[in-house]
Amino acid sequence: MNFFLGNFYSIRNDHARAIQYFTRALRMNPDYPAAWILLGHEFVEGKNHAAAINAYREALGKMKLIKKSFLINILEFRS
Repeated sequence: MNFFLGNFYSIRNDHARAIQYFTRALRMNPDYPAAWILLGHEFVEGKNHAAAINAYREALGKMKLIKKSFLINILEFRS
């Protein structure tokens, strides 16, 4: 539920709330790469680049079946 609320607030450009809910989702399941990626996107929106990089690194560390190059392509598409 927290993951979906994070998405909801992200779409509404309420980045502080989105970060709050993605963080809650990660407390429940810290091995969820999608939540780390979206948390990173929210940090980018808030110009907190150091936190964004850390979130993306966490996502990379959690991904076992998805190639790292796929994530890089996603990040390039987003920018």
